[in-house]
Amino acid sequence: MRRTRCWCLEGTGRARPRYAQLDFTTIDQRLGTLEELRALTEAAHELGMYVIVDVVMNHMANEFYFEGHEESSAPWRFHEGADGREYLHLGRWAGGACFRPSGARRPPPKTDPFGRQDASATYNGTLYGQYGEWVTDSGAGTYINSDFHHNGDLNDYFDPWQINYGKIYGVMDDLRLEHERVQQKYIAMTKALIESIDVDGFRVDTPMQVPLNFYKVWAPAMRAHAKSLGKESFGIFGEFYVTPARYATMTGRGRDNRMYGQDRYIDGIATLKGGIVYPYYWYIFTSMVYNDAQYADGLALAYREENKMIDTFDPMTQRKEYAMWNFCNNHDNWRLQSMTGRDHMRMCLAVVTFWPGVPLHYAGDEQDFDTPGSALDGWAREELSASMAWRAVPTQAGGNPADRDNFDMTSESYRYIARLNGLREAYFGSFGLEACDEVKTPEPQIADVLVFERGCTPETRVLVMANFHQSSMKNLTVSSPWSSGTTLKDALLEEGQTVLVDSLGEVTVSLRPLEAVVLVPAPVITLAPVILSVSPQHGSVVEWPTGHSFKVALRVKFDRPMKPSILDFLRLNGQVTAGRREGFRCLNPVACDEVILEMEASTAQEGFYTIEVDRGAVALDGQTLRAAFRSHFLLDRSRGAIAQAYPAMAGLICQNRTRLCHRATGAQWLRIQNVGGTWTSWRAFENESTWAAQPNVPVLVQYHAAFSASFVVGDCASEQGEKPCWASWHRTMFLRGEWNGWGNDDDGAMEKIGHFTWATKVALTKFTKSKFAPVLGSWETSYGLHPERELLYNLPSFDPRSSSFAVDPYLSGSEASRAWMLQRSRWTQHQGIASGATFAKEVWLSHLCGSAWKGGRALHGPAPAAVAGRRRYGGHSHLCSCALAEAQERQPSLRKGPEFVTI
Repeated sequence: MRRTRCWCLEGTGRARPRYAQLDFTTIDQRLGTLEELRALTEAAHELGMYVIVDVVMNHMANEFYFEGHEESSAPWRFHEGADGREYLHLGRWAGGACFRPSGARRPPPKTDPFGRQDASATYNGTLYGQYGEWVTDSGAGTYINSDFHHNGDLNDYFDPWQINYGKIYGVMDDLRLEHERVQQKYIAMTKALIESIDVDGFRVDTPMQVPLNFYKVWAPAMRAHAKSLGKESFGIFGEFYVTPARYATMTGRGRDNRMYGQDRYIDGIATLKGGIVYPYYWYIFTSMVYNDAQYADGLALAYREENKMIDTFDPMTQRKEYAMWNFCNNHDNWRLQSMTGRDHMRMCLAVVTFWPGVPLHYAGDEQDFDTPGSALDGWAREELSASMAWRAVPTQAGGNPADRDNFDMTSESYRYIARLNGLREAYFGSFGLEACDEVKTPEPQIADVLVFERGCTPETRVLVMANFHQSSMKNLTVSSPWSSGTTLKDALLEEGQTVLVDSLGEVTVSLRPLEAVVLVPAPVITLAPVILSVSPQHGSVVEWPTGHSFKVALRVKFDRPMKPSILDFLRLNGQVTAGRREGFRCLNPVACDEVILEMEASTAQEGFYTIEVDRGAVALDGQTLRAAFRSHFLLDRSRGAIAQAYPAMAGLICQNRTRLCHRATGAQWLRIQNVGGTWTSWRAFENESTWAAQPNVPVLVQYHAAFSASFVVGDCASEQGEKPCWASWHRTMFLRGEWNGWGNDDDGAMEKIGHFTWATKVALTKFTKSKFAPVLGSWETSYGLHPERELLYNLPSFDPRSSSFAVDPYLSGSEASRAWMLQRSRWTQHQGIASGATFAKEVWLSHLCGSAWKGGRALHGPAPAAVAGRRRYGGHSHLCSCALAEAQERQPSLRKGPEFVTI
């Protein structure tokens, strides 16, 4: 797939890695070095890609707390009011979590290091609210010399003061960006970032929570610095999870609610170029998720009204450029396909591809990821590399697509998005032509259908029609920009339907439910060749036996005949095979649309095999392969740790507990831990490791293979004659709750009854709260439910329907995702998932239990019955536990940090 954007994350952090920085002057060493990041940008530039770095300026890590609220939410305070003066900041980490750039520790501050409150000080920021309204500060009294705000937690997103100065989620220290001192520090950091790694733009996190006067200083400084380095343009894009009226104030020169539709601006200084916007998503979401197709007309309405509000002038290119980013999915919301289906997703992708602005594709959509929930509850941020953590969440009959390697360039959705991107470039060309941003729609709108015409030139216009109705056909007759008799083709499909323009210049089309067509004059512009399939399939495991000679065929199939020179572009394990005895050859030398390499399988060495096709290969029609192709498979005759699905591996501990015998074909690196201890450093893979395993103490080994460190296996060895020893992530586990005084009356110790499975007997007489904790007497790590939170969603205020619009909002949180799994029979009533997030709430235990089943087998104990399920009661979820509470550990999500536990 040819991409035009490449995402990177910048910064360091603890609470939410990379979005909770401790030091803006360093990069996260877990992701690599500065030199490696520079090498990445250089390689991307060679491929014709831009590199945009995600920057966070609104907040830093949770190093301070507001006096009196170390573990609780701090109510909002502004100046000196009825509720008291603004809060004093106190250092949070007793162990000294802050670091100097040299790495030397410093003690945590007992108070805010920037002094006392100034009773006469006011806020000098330029602030706007969600309705584009301007507010000024008429009070006094604040910690003006502090680099942070002291106002308490952000709770009311429609209060202009709170959204600019409040502590987001109560866990991110909010920077005083309206102050020149803080502005200059941030300008210095981001200038250094541009220069040191040669980036092409910034994606600004939470821009709506930053005072406008910061952008009026910072954005011009960034563009000027980029220009001094020879960059003709530099993009600054915001994450506009906010109303159009609010983001209009920080787009271009900015307009507030008094200036719409006029040649008036807040001032002459341009700020952000554009950003990720929600109005179009909200209309698509309402039409598809709430199955109300009438809202398809909202896209045209939003585009018309938005363009009255925003300023699209770019001071670097000296022209108007509509630069809003539209999407079907992003990390803050549920994936559209998880709430609807594949047909809905395909139609949405077609619409946003041909709509003005920049289409934004969320990682994993090209591989059909469909995990429920949002990233706010730790879901919907699946890895593309193999991630065993998702095996606890089988969203499909065959499991969860996210648990395997998903760098699959032959997947059908990958090829569909690649075709959409190719068509967009072929018909709209380079970004930034004002004529390309003109959209024509029927007046009045056609019910339940989106129809729009767009094009940069008369020769490259397109007519898009999308039926948002989910059960009814739509027969449409609409005017077209083409003359009578012109033959049109649907460009979305290789063999799309043909339509003839009639004598009135109109076209008639029948659309199936959720069908989109993109009509263009025939023939459709020829796109670059693509690879349809590879064998063995990407990410697959093969077990070719030894003992007798036999051949296997490696195959690559193209979508059209390639020139014979294609053989010079094919590589196996990094080596061109042309001219070798075992090399690729064309099945049909005249029309080479498939190549094959036959190899002796019985003597093939175990490990990963990589098949590559270099970009630049030419098809018989003259088109060249635009992107290099890469696929791999694993030959593992013993089904070791990289190939198998279960993390317990008998025999890992070997030779009387003095060594570890690894079965992990394909692994490149490993590290080891006795459970309860610390991990070793990463080391190169070895077949055996010298290791002193302790009796009855599990050993874990983490392997790195195929771009993933997700492969973790465990083993446990007991003394001869003792009861079995089981592998686990934790050395101990305790169930603590109201029923045992939260561990004060009874420690609630749990017992392992299988690999990664803990159990305990409890007797209850009423519903009660509880949490799992792996360390006696400590809550530093514990497991509970991720709390529910309504996701921000509404129609724009310029839509007359917004005043009466009311739907049940979608929620983030463990229980919302669990309900999804139950509705689709992917979990039983006795399954759920818990989170290790620090703000996870308690699990409810139920006393209303008879007998129950877990995974198809009964769990029995001395008490009448044993269950590990939940029931709904009073809007809460309950772990049904008269006799036995079971916690089945699942692999930690190694990228995000918090562990998940299936209960």
